Amino acid sequence: MKAQESFGIRMLKWFYGVPGPLDEYARQTLDRIGDHAFIFLSDLYVLRQLGDFWRGSCGINPCIPLGGRG
Repeated sequence: MKAQESFGIRMLKWFYGVPGPLDEYARQTLDRIGDHAFIFLSDLYVLRQLGDFWRGSCGINPCIPLGGRG
């Protein structure tokens, strides 16, 4: 009798388009791709936040300067 795959495994296979069973090597490869994507996106987020802070907008409303004149 075949063991049923967990929901997380099924979602990984669906998202990355992996046909057939997910062996250990494919799982490690998918985990590595996901880790690299997370690191890249979190770096992008930090750079965006630093840029907003440097500009002074802080993500509230870039059209209204904070602490500006007028």
